[in-house]
Amino acid sequence: MLSLPLAAETSLWKVSQGDNILFLGGTIHVLRESDYPLPDAYQWAYDQASIIGFETDLRTIADTTFQTRLLAAARYPAGEDLSDHVSIEALQALQSQSEKAGINPAVLLPYKPAVAMFSLMRLELSRLGVTAGGVDEYFMLKADAQDKPIIGLETGDQQIQFLTELGVGFESEFILHSLTEIEQLESMLHQMIGMWRSGDNARLEATFVTPLQQDYPGIYRSLLLERNRDWVRQLEALLETTAVELVLVGVAHLPGNDGLLNQLQRRGYEVEQVQDTADRAGDPFHPRVD
Repeated sequence: MLSLPLAAETSLWKVSQGDNILFLGGTIHVLRESDYPLPDAYQWAYDQASIIGFETDLRTIADTTFQTRLLAAARYPAGEDLSDHVSIEALQALQSQSEKAGINPAVLLPYKPAVAMFSLMRLELSRLGVTAGGVDEYFMLKADAQDKPIIGLETGDQQIQFLTELGVGFESEFILHSLTEIEQLESMLHQMIGMWRSGDNARLEATFVTPLQQDYPGIYRSLLLERNRDWVRQLEALLETTAVELVLVGVAHLPGNDGLLNQLQRRGYEVEQVQDTADRAGDPFHPRVD
């Protein structure tokens, strides 16, 4: 009996137009130690690529100068803090979660909503033992060590602007949504990692993207819609070159009508899901063709 290699879908996609190719991979920004090793298809795509792209160059974000600039930009002016911009309900919920995390809520109040919430999120991730670097960090370190060219879809200044403006104008909505995510973080992360590893875009859309779009349209617009529209133009520019690129973005940017995959398809590019197999002979990573 002929033994066929086992194959599985991944969150890695081959985008092409003629001979020009770009690999677009969904990532999880934080992982557990048990989530390694990563799907082999990602390493294969990395080996094919001469340029590695990320949402932003993580070396910039890790720099202390960037962190100083971010915290300065994220602080409210003197005499003003987050409590001036949220409802009593949101403020009480923030205070409750802060105390649960073992920190004084007053530590967070000087900061705009996204930076305050990301601080709480990091504490909860640490409590859950989620301390391993994510997919993007893994390949950033590899590319940097091997001197592969690295590009970012957003500059450091754009990241600062994004992080300090996210949630501004709908602070209560953002705080309450973020606190709900923190409360459900262990379950949500487990689900998202599973969907990412299996390349299940339909479930990712139904579980994470559509509810965000319907229940929190302001957050959806800032977090996904506007950034996807900017990024797809940059991906098109990369596809005009003969170089092969691997671009890694958060997996939630891929599915849905406004997702990068559908946007690229509507622009006439061929988009094929890449399979991962347990067979290391030859080149087992054939794009899926339905």
